[in-house]
Amino acid sequence: MRLKHKSVLVSGAGGLLGSGFVVACLKEGARVTAVDIDAVALERLSDSLTEQHRKRFLAQTADITSESSVEALFEKIPSEFSPNALVNNAAINPRVEKGEMDRNRIEDITKERWDFEFSVGLWGPFVLSRAFGLRVISNRQTATIVNIGSDYAHIAPNQNIYREEPSDSGQALKPVTYPVMKHGVVGLTRYLSTYWGRSGIRVNTLSPGGIANGQTETFVSLLSEQIPLGRLATSDELSGALVYLLSDESSYVTGAEIIVDGGRQIW
Repeated sequence: MRLKHKSVLVSGAGGLLGSGFVVACLKEGARVTAVDIDAVALERLSDSLTEQHRKRFLAQTADITSESSVEALFEKIPSEFSPNALVNNAAINPRVEKGEMDRNRIEDITKERWDFEFSVGLWGPFVLSRAFGLRVISNRQTATIVNIGSDYAHIAPNQNIYREEPSDSGQALKPVTYPVMKHGVVGLTRYLSTYWGRSGIRVNTLSPGGIANGQTETFVSLLSEQIPLGRLATSDELSGALVYLLSDESSYVTGAEIIVDGGRQIW
């Protein structure tokens, strides 16, 4: 029960990684506030939990891109769930398994799309971190923030792994927005870790690589060839690193990044 004294707020909690992070924190004894803009996804997550876990689980809908929505979120959280740990997980990430690799060429990226994706993936984590950080400082608490990055914060997407995916435009691609946004997440971690270091707030990044989630056999094969371990990760394989960064075991770790990518960046 490495997180039994933690109350963790997880954004983007209704998605693949977010729901896994919620369960991992609950298993380690934390109270968890799961935040997502999608109420149906939160209900589905709640239904999947054990009765014991639901006693330490709170679901809250919020738009993290809205400062007023974030302020209202923190006001709604009861005192017993008042967070001393934050996982900034929400992001817009076009996925192979959802058939979202179409119309991602440079010339397809409009300002409206750029602004929306960065609003969710970079402005949102900043707004949540600011609201969270100011509250824990005013309460004279120590706290920790884990920003979810990506191996694409360090490497450019190899578009060859998407080449066999169906695409109405004739070319499936990872869009420019995602890796650029994740570069920004790492920068946000470094900035906040120095800004709040003496206030007792640690800030780190957890950056996953490819996660198995029902992608096509061709995609899995092409990506696996680029990974020294020869396979994609399961979502559960990120849990250990997340729990470590949230727990007191990492009490002297801040401004750091743990990359869980099966060694992909070595090549």
